[in-house]
Amino acid sequence: MRSEYDAAVLDPVRRVALLMAGLQALDADLYFLQEVEEGLMETLREMILDAVVLEPGDTAPFALRARALDETVLVKRFLDLETGRAFCAAVTHLYYHPRHPDLKVLQAHAACAAVRAFASAQGGPQPILLAGDFNSLAEKRVSDEFDEVPEGCIKVSGVYELLSQGRVAHSNSDHPASRNSPAELGRLRDVEWTSTGLSLESAAVRAWGREPSFTNHTPSFTGCLDYVWLSRGDWQVVGAMAMPGGSEGGEPNQATPGYGPLPSATEPSDHVALGFCLRLPLTVNSAHSG
Repeated sequence: MRSEYDAAVLDPVRRVALLMAGLQALDADLYFLQEVEEGLMETLREMILDAVVLEPGDTAPFALRARALDETVLVKRFLDLETGRAFCAAVTHLYYHPRHPDLKVLQAHAACAAVRAFASAQGGPQPILLAGDFNSLAEKRVSDEFDEVPEGCIKVSGVYELLSQGRVAHSNSDHPASRNSPAELGRLRDVEWTSTGLSLESAAVRAWGREPSFTNHTPSFTGCLDYVWLSRGDWQVVGAMAMPGGSEGGEPNQATPGYGPLPSATEPSDHVALGFCLRLPLTVNSAHSG
């Protein structure tokens, strides 16, 4: 019975129909989607892509591993009709595997560099939105096969530290220098792994005072992997969409009792959607760099 239910839940035609209905019901001004089918990605590439890539001549093992992942960031400039102010919105998807947080740090750094370069090319500092599946936990309180977390301590992922604090401390075990020799890093050994001057804050933290308990819930994993980042001082968070299963509350990386794994009969994805109502004030009060 369970296998038949799983087959029905995973049916791609049904899931796409549910997804499209959900997107239409949201009636949002902006949608940040990841892992789009390649055919549509080619169209997006022609329309709105602006990205930073590693230098082709960098053949150090760490650089080659990162380039092979083929992740990217999409950036687009928009105009807020209420205020007449321009802003940049970007979406990205970082490498999924928990054994390689150092590669995700590189990707987050490159995504920030891409967004900053794009914003600068559009005329200088302006409000920024950066959203997506960052495949990185805001915090981890229990040891697992990937990380040792001392009792009573909290481990913050390198990606979350980079985006929320502006840089990754060398003491963070996700720092590329902690997981690669100087020879493996090559020219990247001297890189400061930062948000490249972007000062970002989490929309969820602004709305709820914390990240959701989870945005991904499968039979083998539950945790918060998805985030919406705002350039600090630019945006007002005036509303937030309720999270399925009450994820905006509860213990970190734990699902609400009785809320089954995803996808389900009502949720087409293994990730739940984040939704925020944001407003740009008329006056400029930005702490980010352009």
